[in-house]
Amino acid sequence: AQVKDEMRKLLKGSTKDNVTKTKRSLARLSHSNPLVVIEVVLDQVQEYQSMIEVCRDALSYSSSLTLDVFSYMAIEELGGALLLEKPMLLDDYANLARWLLNLSDFVSGVYVKYP
Repeated sequence: AQVKDEMRKLLKGSTKDNVTKTKRSLARLSHSNPLVVIEVVLDQVQEYQSMIEVCRDALSYSSSLTLDVFSYMAIEELGGALLLEKPMLLDDYANLARWLLNLSDFVSGVYVKYP
C-alpha cells in the first residue's frame, strides 16, 4: 500500500523538468517491488496518454526481472479485461477504446525499445 501511494505521488508530480528524476525513482522502486510498480504503471498508462513516454523510458533503468514482470502483467491486464468484460470498442463499434489504445501503444513501445 505504501509503495502504491508513493508511485502515484511520484507519477502525479512528474513534469517535463523532472522526468529523469521520476524515471530513476520509478526504477528504484521497481527493484524491490516489481509487481506493485508495474501494476500502478499499467493503470496510469491506460488512463493518461501523457504517461506512456515517461513510463516507457523509466524501464530503461529497470532490471530484467522488472521487464519479465511487465510481460506477465501486460498479458494479465488484457486477459483480465476479457474476464471483466471491459469494453474494447467504443459505442460506434468502429474505434478501439482509449484504454486499449494507450495500453497497446505502451506495450509495443516497450518491446520495440527493450526486445
